[in-house]
Amino acid sequence: MASKGFHVDFIGLGAPKCGTTSVAQYLAEHPSISLYPTKELNFFSSENSIHEPENTAYDDGGMTLYEQRFIDAGIDFSKVVGEFSTCYFHDKKAAERIKRHFPKAKLIIMLRNHPDQLFSFYKMDRYFYNSMDCSFEEALKRYPAYIERAKYSKHLRMYFKLFPKKQIKVLLFDDLRKDPRKLMRDLYTFLGVNPNFAPPSLGKAANVAKQARSPGFRNAVIKLAKTAQRVEQSKAGFVIRGLRKAGVDRLLLKAHHEWNVEPSNAPPMKPATRARLTKLFAKDTAATAKLIKRDLAWKNTTPAASAKKRRTRRRPARRS
Repeated sequence: MASKGFHVDFIGLGAPKCGTTSVAQYLAEHPSISLYPTKELNFFSSENSIHEPENTAYDDGGMTLYEQRFIDAGIDFSKVVGEFSTCYFHDKKAAERIKRHFPKAKLIIMLRNHPDQLFSFYKMDRYFYNSMDCSFEEALKRYPAYIERAKYSKHLRMYFKLFPKKQIKVLLFDDLRKDPRKLMRDLYTFLGVNPNFAPPSLGKAANVAKQARSPGFRNAVIKLAKTAQRVEQSKAGFVIRGLRKAGVDRLLLKAHHEWNVEPSNAPPMKPATRARLTKLFAKDTAATAKLIKRDLAWKNTTPAASAKKRRTRRRPARRS
């Protein structure tokens, strides 16, 4: 059980690969915000990924462990406190646990057109898992969870049912690319901090598609992280907490990202696949647009539609 003074004021829910890493960075840079330094804490999730279908951190450690993570990370509780974990968006148990412990927390959701979100997620999976040695098209067949997790309207309804809509801010990847300053002013206002602050990293790309130069080293880092999580919940947990407090985990990840990472070599998405996914999610796009009261341009993201738009714009006016 967490102590009386412990508070988390906002939680970023996802969806993954929708610009959440950039937004988390901009939030962390605000002087009035104290954000948990490691994105994807995933504490409330019942699973970590489609490849790791079980996460027992909440059941094993409870809110005492959750609070300890924040304390060890040096969170300043005099500021607006938050965390960002994109596994929460589709996870019913995570939604119910957040509601139970932080019913007044503000929630941040980011969305992106389905084909690009799924393809970006696929490239991330290629980076983290050796089993992802297949094409994007094969991955969609092999892992039905890809499609299920991208049903935005379903997950939005789940959170809208549990929380007042005034506590939920839905942002779009397109708006982040078009005008990140405007988007962040809106988000800072929502969180009750100075909206005029300009984050130093504003506009810089974050968490771009990548692959490991040495899969062996990557696997070792991931295995160490999982082992540390298990040990942290045992009697010897004080050792891991001490290392985490000293920032050893962050130093190891930094070394991995600086030395062992290179741009992804995944082949581009096939136009036919993009068209199929756009059609597959057409109803979800319409339902999502209605829920968030936005006119989503995703309805016309197929190459054919885009080309038609370009031809229409280029057509010269007839002279009388």
